[in-house]
Order: sequence, then C-alpha cells, then structure tokens
Amino acid sequence: MHIKDLAERAGVTVKAVRYYESRGLITPERAANGYRTYADADVTIVREVRALLSLGLTAEQTHPFVACLRAGNERADVCRSPWPARRPPRTGRELPHTRGAEMSPVTAITDAEFESEVLESDLPVLVEFWAPWCGPCHQVAPIVDQLADERAGRLRVVKVNQDENPLFSARYRVLGLPTLLVFDGGEPVAQIIGARPKSAISRELDRVLESADAPPCYAPHDPSR
Repeated sequence: MHIKDLAERAGVTVKAVRYYESRGLITPERAANGYRTYADADVTIVREVRALLSLGLTAEQTHPFVACLRAGNERADVCRSPWPARRPPRTGRELPHTRGAEMSPVTAITDAEFESEVLESDLPVLVEFWAPWCGPCHQVAPIVDQLADERAGRLRVVKVNQDENPLFSARYRVLGLPTLLVFDGGEPVAQIIGARPKSAISRELDRVLESADAPPCYAPHDPSR
C-alpha cells in the first residue's frame, strides 16, 4: 500500500508515518516504479507505536516492542518491556508491604484511600500514577524513592497503580504514565509527565514546598479601629 493508505488505515498523518520511518520503526519496500510500498503489518506497528508514544516512551524505546510485533504478536501489550530484563522492578513497587519486609518511603494507596491520604493531608503530597507494564515508570521509581527520603517530614509521597485504581487518574485526566501530581491543601498544584530527570522534578517540588512553608500574610494593624 502507499503511504497515504497506511496513514489513513492507521489513523495518523502522513507526516507521522514519515517520522516513524525515519526512526527505523517501519521499513517500506521499493516497487518497480520507484514508489515506496508498505505491508499490512505496518498498520498495526504504526497504531501501537502511537499508543506507546502517548504513554511517555521515546521512539527509540519502542524498538523492542516493534521487534516483538514483527515476530508475529498482534498487540504490543503482550510484548515484555525492555526495562525489567535489564533491571528488575523494585519489590516494593510491585507487591504490597508485609510485616518484617523492608519498607519503601513511598506508600501504595488505592482509590478508596485517595481522599484521606492525599486530599485531606496536612502536608503537600506527591502522587505517582504508574503501572507495572510501564517502562518509564520503572525508570523514575528510584528517583521518587530518593525524593521521598530527602523531603521526609515536609512531603508525603504515594503511588497509585492506574490499572487497578482508575477513578482518580480519570478525575485528574492522567493520560500518560508515569504522571506525578503534587497536591497542596487538597488541590493539584503541579504536574510532571514522563520520566524526567531528578533535577527537574526537584525544582517543581521545591517550588511547591517553599510556597507551603511561607508564613501567611496579615493585613497591618490599624490602631484607629
């Protein structure tokens, strides 16, 4: 099929198809007339790559998924993420804590606990929305743990498995993972999407904490009253 046909069937623009091709995600063949032609399998690849990019992966990070699709799988969600193979997810991020186990500075909460743990908290709260299959989530996990340790007493840090707890992620329009939302006084005041460096997350957190720590302003006393 021609590039316009591929774009139409995959629900993307021709420009997007050309971008995926430039990143080596799809490889057209040259017909006898010199035109590039694409296979039916490229429709699935383009659709799945678009979905993965919307979740925060880079084009380079989707290459293992594309290889999995080319091996005969029909959907990218059956393909193993490349991160667990190189660095297994931390136990504290995959399983609930048990007595005697090493405690993580990040608390896993559910939709049922969100209001009491986040919205009614006296401290600012950093909420990490994540999922076990999300590669960038495993990248940002140790950073979130470090931030929780370094700002203990000033900031609460919790995590929400979006697959198991979709209510509040939908309420706050969490469309990509990982998403970090900072709440202060029960209201979201900052948002960070994707696996960002620690310095970028720290700047945003410190801005919120400085505002929370600032003393309230009072109107000057008028002795004539």
